[in-house]
Amino acid sequence: MYILKTIKNHQSKIKNLLTAFLVQQPQSTFQLPLGEPVTYQRLTNLLDSTAKFLYTAGITLAVITLVISGIMYFWAKSDTEAKSAKGWLRNGIIGVFIILATGVIIQTIKIIVEGGFFGGSRPSVTTEESFQNCTGPQSCPSGFTCFIPEGESMGFCIGPGQ
Repeated sequence: MYILKTIKNHQSKIKNLLTAFLVQQPQSTFQLPLGEPVTYQRLTNLLDSTAKFLYTAGITLAVITLVISGIMYFWAKSDTEAKSAKGWLRNGIIGVFIILATGVIIQTIKIIVEGGFFGGSRPSVTTEESFQNCTGPQSCPSGFTCFIPEGESMGFCIGPGQ
């Protein structure tokens, strides 16, 4: 009861203090440096690395499952334990096929997206070229302009329509 009275008596002070903390203006302003632009090549490398890791981890776990099922089968003392080991083996083989099929599907989609599946080819100017770093107009590919933010010595190339 005493605490509630104290809070009620100091309610305006608490309100003013909270308002001061929540609405306080920043003491200093600074400009963050430009980061590395995300390029098609960097994104592709990240996705490829992630896919390879998951693919390797999946195959490793599938092999471990197959080995465990073999050990379970040899140590089986009853028909139910042998049946359980056969189930592990069946599930391990199904897992291997799913992982391998996923790899084939991903590679097929990658080829289709890149335009090589139906006899096409990738565009001659990649997205990576349109975001390369530059120090002036002469350091960009033809048809691109160099955009340098104010106060910076280095910028990046911008293609037509960007």
